[in-house]
Amino acid sequence: MPEEITIAQEIDREVFEAEKRIHERFEWLHIINDYISAILFLIGSIMFLKDSWHIPATWLFIIGSVFFLFAPILRTLNKRYVKNLRKAPIHW
Repeated sequence: MPEEITIAQEIDREVFEAEKRIHERFEWLHIINDYISAILFLIGSIMFLKDSWHIPATWLFIIGSVFFLFAPILRTLNKRYVKNLRKAPIHW
C-alpha cells in the first residue's frame, strides 16, 4: 500500500510541476502582450498629435486593440491547458 501512495504523490508532484511551467509560460506571454499593446497605444497617441500622421496612428490603435483582445484569450488558454492536466477547478 505505501508504494501506491508514493506513486500517487509522485504523479501529483509531476502534474503540479507541469501546471507551474504552463502557467509561467502563459504569464510571460501575457506580460509581453501587455507591453506591446501599451507601446502601440503610446506611439499611436504621439503620432496622433500631428495631422499628417492620423491614419498610421489610427492603425496603431487598431493593432493595439487586437493585442488587448489577446489578453483574455491567453488567460482562457492558460486555464484550459492546465485544466487538461487536472480535473479539479483551477483558481489563481
